[in-house]
Amino acid sequence: MKSRGFTLLETTIVLALAFLFLLLSFYFAPRSSAQFKEEQFMQNLTSKLDKAAMQGKEHHQIVRAFFGKEDV
Repeated sequence: MKSRGFTLLETTIVLALAFLFLLLSFYFAPRSSAQFKEEQFMQNLTSKLDKAAMQGKEHHQIVRAFFGKEDV
């Protein structure tokens, strides 16, 4: 008579793989969110500088941006 269930070894392997994938997702998640925040910062900075440059051109002015350590 053939059994239709899973063996202990098969169940252990599946649980180990699931645990490994879970660990990997926790390892890479903070890096991807940090990269996302950095990309958002750069997009916002670029758009603000572009807007300031356009306004400077309209008023025939030179636009300069100064950043300190606490700003970046």
